[in-house]
Amino acid sequence: MINFLIVPIVISFLIVLFVLPFWIVKTKEINLTWRDMNKYAEKYVSGSGGLIVCLGFLLGVFSFVAYRTFYLGTPDYFPEILATLCVILILCLIGIVDDLFGWVK
Repeated sequence: MINFLIVPIVISFLIVLFVLPFWIVKTKEINLTWRDMNKYAEKYVSGSGGLIVCLGFLLGVFSFVAYRTFYLGTPDYFPEILATLCVILILCLIGIVDDLFGWVK
């Protein structure tokens, strides 16, 4: 079972590793930055990086499902995986809404 997980984990890691720097540059171009709340200095950081992490996770899970379904022919745990993906997408949507609209006082 561990051998099945190596490729999806590597795919997820590589997607985040290579896409996140481009995302940081693009968010600075379109001014999607905000002040870092955890620093005393006025440092601005790129926003909505969780979107790229969510993308990497989703593509890793999709590659796992594709490998199990099309290569091995055993679509085990398919409803559970889809339910987990739905929860992850809902949480990602909540994070995006929070990033774009922030905490309204």
